[in-house]
Amino acid sequence: MNVAFHQLAFLSRLIYESIQLPVFYPVSNTDNSINVESSDDAKNSMYFSHQIEIARLLMEQSIHTRIPSIHKTIFDESYITIPFSAEEQTVSAIIIGPVYSYPRSAEENKNSYHEPDLDDKLQQYVQQLSHVNNKRLYHICILAFYLLNGVWLDISDVMSSDFLIVDENNSIRNKVDLIISKQRELSEYKDGRDLEERVLQIIRDGDKTKLLSMSFFSAASHFEEGGLLAKYSQLRNRKNLSICTITLACRAAVEGGLYAEIAYMISDHHIQHIEQLSDIKAVEYATFNALVDFVERVSKAKRKHLSKAISLCQEYINKHIYQNVNLTILADLTHLKPNYLSQKFKKETGITISNFIQMEKVEESKKLLLLTTDSIHSIALRLSFYDQTHFIKIFQKHTGATPGRYRRENKLR
Repeated sequence: MNVAFHQLAFLSRLIYESIQLPVFYPVSNTDNSINVESSDDAKNSMYFSHQIEIARLLMEQSIHTRIPSIHKTIFDESYITIPFSAEEQTVSAIIIGPVYSYPRSAEENKNSYHEPDLDDKLQQYVQQLSHVNNKRLYHICILAFYLLNGVWLDISDVMSSDFLIVDENNSIRNKVDLIISKQRELSEYKDGRDLEERVLQIIRDGDKTKLLSMSFFSAASHFEEGGLLAKYSQLRNRKNLSICTITLACRAAVEGGLYAEIAYMISDHHIQHIEQLSDIKAVEYATFNALVDFVERVSKAKRKHLSKAISLCQEYINKHIYQNVNLTILADLTHLKPNYLSQKFKKETGITISNFIQMEKVEESKKLLLLTTDSIHSIALRLSFYDQTHFIKIFQKHTGATPGRYRRENKLR
């Protein structure tokens, strides 16, 4: 065991030097108890003992987990738990953090904690934390887990791990799935399924009509019956529950065929938006809008009937939308002959590869036209069109309008 802990200490320091975020790891004492050391230099912080206590609690919890998970505290700090296994058993873990998922102003901190006179030292502490979005957190989980255990995880594996909430008493709250299980035990429906599961199934199916046919409070607010995750603030509690809802919806969307890369980017966007709201009703509506967003995107993906090769092509095109993707690249990717791949793509999707690429680029250009002030020439270059004239021609072919006209008529105000 001492060898294992020595290895863990070395890898923890290596991870810290690579990502420049605090890393806590256990050390073995003569009495075999476990303490926590930090590979970060910020040990003199007055809140270091707070971090130590959270890290110790998370390590105790890690014995029951096999994959990385992300946890939040009442200060909205995020911690990553990376289990460390030996002889196919989790023996301990390292803890990475704390970080914030998005930059916060002093005013946002006061509103979030409902403390107008937030202590200056605490204010300084939260302002000094690094900002790491969810996408980077997921990739840190994958990298650190591989270094510790030699096992590659898929991004969807990490996304499926539940967010745990550390409450104001520094104890770890029940997992979201446990809360949901309790609700399933207490709630009975004629069809034998929980309303929450029905909503998630609607997301998997990409059935927007069914989602909109449900009342708003049935679709979104039912997730929030699991109990308080933060006793100190109703607004904070609602935000925490909304984050849990979006996390579950994100997982359902991936199961329904949405690309994992897109799913967690959408999740990150909606969570950041919710964190910036200061009204409970606004949080509720934002949560429902997030569910609608996932449903629409799953519906659009429509990947269930596609073969692995065609699905791989679509995913590659989507991820490399700003690059010049062609049939030769896709043929190399799928190890199929270009002519055969072209015929197979047309048969399964009903359109040619070139048309699909054009349509995806046009959809992306619509966002740039409405959400940025970039010139049409600049957008054409960014999306790897031959030139502005070619971009205008393709855009008009698929939308019936020129980019300039589309921007004028649809520009967000």
